Amino acid sequence: MLVDGYFRAVALPLAAEARQRGVPVIMDGGSVKVHTEEVLAHADVAVVSADFAPEGTGGRADAVLDWLSERGLSFAAVTRGGLPIVYRTPEGDGEVEVAPVPVRDTLGAGDFFHGALTARIAAQGLDAARFAADLAWAAEVAGRSLASFGTRAWLER
Repeated sequence: MLVDGYFRAVALPLAAEARQRGVPVIMDGGSVKVHTEEVLAHADVAVVSADFAPEGTGGRADAVLDWLSERGLSFAAVTRGGLPIVYRTPEGDGEVEVAPVPVRDTLGAGDFFHGALTARIAAQGLDAARFAADLAWAAEVAGRSLASFGTRAWLER
């Protein structure tokens, strides 16, 4: 299940139910918001953008991963546009290279990334040994969306 902090009155009870049933909950964190920690309490995975900069982290990816770990997240990642994705699992930290792609339009790319990652985890489960590969696959899907104008034109290719 994917949550992003919006529509909390609906999302949080559903996320709690999902976790009780063993369904992984992924949080899309674009930036820190008033209710971020409340949403994180219901998540198994947090994937945040480079704009996600909790107080005291300076926006540094390693400090953000520490902050997320301190809040109980054992799976977390920070996306940074065309720079490598940095991540943490119970097995350790790492980076996933992001292939360079031609960029025409970035609108919706983060949503495609999070949707692809959520679909992959829903289909194959949350696995520390495969998390880097799942992030790479989601980055590849999102990368395809960048090459065309509009949020859906690339889907026809």
